[in-house]
Amino acid sequence: MRLREKGLGFTLIELMIVVSIMSILAAVAIPSFIKYLRRARETETKEILAKIYKNLKDYYTRVHVDSRHTSFSNTFPTDGVCHQVGYPTTNIRHGNNYIVATNAFDASCWTRLHFKVTENLYYDYHYETDGWGDPDDHAWAWAVGDLDIDTTPVYWYVNASIQIDGRFAGGKMATKSTSINGDRDSEAF
Repeated sequence: MRLREKGLGFTLIELMIVVSIMSILAAVAIPSFIKYLRRARETETKEILAKIYKNLKDYYTRVHVDSRHTSFSNTFPTDGVCHQVGYPTTNIRHGNNYIVATNAFDASCWTRLHFKVTENLYYDYHYETDGWGDPDDHAWAWAVGDLDIDTTPVYWYVNASIQIDGRFAGGKMATKSTSINGDRDSEAF
């Protein structure tokens, strides 16, 4: 009683008002912060997929020489699927970034693209081609991850195609949630 008379303390009402104001601020700030983090993590995949697309295009247009000294160009680095080494085949990574294995991008299909990532990642990366680069052949690069930890993977992908006249086209990026795990979702591309 004596403390309040001197003005040295807070009433219960004053404390409840402060707590309620802080609760309202937290209710607004936390979802905004989570959305900001997710956008920042999605930027990772957009940059890496753009790099894979650029490297696929560069590989396609570059002149190559095989072991018999025969030169060739307008080809893809592989005909089939190229997975990141050590990606989880039965589970996707849920929300957290992970340290990339030192050999994650050492497969020949990645080294031919001059592609390697050494920083921690939130997504697993893959690409696939349905031919060696003839007209009407296609290439897809995709990333799969689960940033919001709801067990539904989210795919980011970019596709490319070889036009009838031999031009390399594509490069548009898109996203799709899907229940397919690890493999390219043919409905999404």
